[in-house]
Amino acid sequence: MILYNITMDDLELKLIAAKQREIVARYKLGLAIFQLADACAERKRIRGKAMKEANYIVNSTNQFRIILSDVGPWDKYTTVTNAAEWVIEDLNRHYNIAGRRVFYYDSEGDYSEILIKNGKFAGFKHAEEEEEED
Repeated sequence: MILYNITMDDLELKLIAAKQREIVARYKLGLAIFQLADACAERKRIRGKAMKEANYIVNSTNQFRIILSDVGPWDKYTTVTNAAEWVIEDLNRHYNIAGRRVFYYDSEGDYSEILIKNGKFAGFKHAEEEEEED
């Protein structure tokens, strides 16, 4: 029979080492949870950004008007109608829209005008396709 001579100091050291391993494991778990939370927050931020933006194409443009089509997909992007303020800001970034009228085919295929005042979204107006020639 083998007897082990364990002093109180050895036992305390083993308990301390076990506690340190537990702390390290909890720390690693905590990091993993924080990383997961960060990833979820980033996904929500990206999705939230996309849901504030519309996905549209510019069908045609000239010195008097710009014609857009809302192309969705609407489970990932909001409609041009619901993001009209953003659409006008986006058009301002890419085109000189001063003095131009903006027409668009909405998600239902209806033809409308986005009204602009001082370079900002000012409302909507039902439009006839012939109006774009004005």
